[in-house]
Amino acid sequence: MIQLDTFISNVGFPITVACALAYILWQMWSTIRATCNQLTNANAELVKTNSELVASINNKIDGVGVKIDKLVEELK
Repeated sequence: MIQLDTFISNVGFPITVACALAYILWQMWSTIRATCNQLTNANAELVKTNSELVASINNKIDGVGVKIDKLVEELK
């Protein structure tokens, strides 16, 4: 606490508050950046999974189309 009093008396209260605010903002930015990195990684994984699911559905739809074509040919 004595160091804070000394800092305030040396540079003034507004400068001390500005330094404290800068420190708080830096801590918040670090937390936000870490959270954004985690979200970006999770989003990339979800995009990969969704792409695989779409490819699987496309293959199944193509298989159904082939089966329908075979049935149509048999019914003729």
